[in-house]
Amino acid sequence: MKKILVIACLVFLTYPALTFASDWRFTGQSKSGNEYYIDVDAMSYDHSDGNQKNRVIVHERTILTGQQIQHYQDFARKRGTYYSAWDNLTYIITHYMFDLSNKTYAMTYLVFLDSNNNTIAEFKQNNFIFRPVPPDSFDEKTFNLITQNINKVKD
Repeated sequence: MKKILVIACLVFLTYPALTFASDWRFTGQSKSGNEYYIDVDAMSYDHSDGNQKNRVIVHERTILTGQQIQHYQDFARKRGTYYSAWDNLTYIITHYMFDLSNKTYAMTYLVFLDSNNNTIAEFKQNNFIFRPVPPDSFDEKTFNLITQNINKVKD
């Protein structure tokens, strides 16, 4: 009985660590200094178009520089959604959907976060606008990362 209890405790103690595991891969840095990462462990197929495996959802983390932080704070002020938490804006998590069959992508979800991982604001895109993946761009690096790690994409 003690063995079962010990095993159960170990499983429950390690479960959260397994659930939130991530493998952030650096994809580049913008001229303004923003850093871009893709979570390879979070890549998953989108089945909204049936059971085909031609669309992959990825999470991109953008660590922002002062210039970009100011841009988003100003945007929130213009929209009337600014509040004190925007003063601590540090990074953004963006969900993108990549269509592998025609090399296009669309933004589906955007979350603004502070350095303590607290959500400042979030936006869901309901009407996806697919755009071509530009050559020699961060988006092309992401597309290539997906195709190189296609065996890690979750159903």
